[in-house]
Amino acid sequence: MSTRQGSLRRSTKTLSGLFSPKLSISTSQEKYITDISDELSYAEDEEARNALTTLSFEIQKIGNEMCAIKNENILLKEQLKITNNEKTGLLSQYNLMKETFEKEIMELKQLLKQEKDRLKERLNDFELKKQEFEDKIAQIQLEKQKSEAKLKRETEKIKEIYKKALDERDTKINHLKLYLNRTKKVKEKVKSILQPNEELSVRTYEEEPKVKKALHTKSKSYAPSSGKFQQLCKTIVQLEKEQAELRQNSIESSSVKSLMQYNEAKIKELRVLQEELYRSKGLV
Repeated sequence: MSTRQGSLRRSTKTLSGLFSPKLSISTSQEKYITDISDELSYAEDEEARNALTTLSFEIQKIGNEMCAIKNENILLKEQLKITNNEKTGLLSQYNLMKETFEKEIMELKQLLKQEKDRLKERLNDFELKKQEFEDKIAQIQLEKQKSEAKLKRETEKIKEIYKKALDERDTKINHLKLYLNRTKKVKEKVKSILQPNEELSVRTYEEEPKVKKALHTKSKSYAPSSGKFQQLCKTIVQLEKEQAELRQNSIESSSVKSLMQYNEAKIKELRVLQEELYRSKGLV
């Protein structure tokens, strides 16, 4: 009996030594171990002791696991403490970042307000310039309408002037045609006159000294009251009339010019003769 109780005491010691003092066994676990020790002390057969021994090993295993869990909990608490410190640091960083962000937002709002005011001012300037531009466009349109109306009036005036000028030109052309026809007739008449006059001028030039001498010797017979003197005056008037017609017709011809020169010389000569007759009779 004493041998059996000693072995039981050793088994109880073994169960008590299964757990390390560092594991901090709870009161319920200690009570459970005590109960098992009591059961071992009262176990009478080997099978029961073996079962209790196996149970004690299982309890030891469970105790080790519980100690590991407890140690893990301690580590988790340390990590949680570190995490809380990190959380506090992160919160501080968050607050700092939040403050910085809010400050930047205020600055951006201020800049946005300034930019908005600047854009509003530019928009007002643009509206003013737009109004000025529209006023200028309206003024240009009005000036354009005035210019078009003036151009239309000037065009009508120019058309009337041009039409009048065309009418005058047509009138002049008709007059020139009539004058040309009359000039042709005059040319024909002058031609008919020039032929004998040219022959007469040649004979007159040849007989001029004789005529002068005859006129000089017969000047006494050309009294103002005589028929010869009257014939002389009529001849002068006739020559002057022909000379005037030739000047009026303005015919560009060498024969006409020769005739006019001849008539001019003849008129001058007859005038000289007329003056000499007047002077010889004491009328001048």
